[in-house]
Amino acid sequence: MILSLNEYKNKVLGCWMGKNIGGTLGAPFECKRGVYDIDFYIQDLGGEPLPNDDLDLQLVWLNVVEK
Repeated sequence: MILSLNEYKNKVLGCWMGKNIGGTLGAPFECKRGVYDIDFYIQDLGGEPLPNDDLDLQLVWLNVVEK
């Protein structure tokens, strides 16, 4: 497979965004087992987001890549 630099960057961005979105939405279920019937985001959407060490690490890696 041959990708242009722009295509490669777009795929990396999509992967990075998906990982961050999944980590953020899945945070309330971390270390919990079971099947859940969830039809809406369960965290309070008002105010500040909860601390998220997984997202923090992704932002550190982004900073390293940008430098």
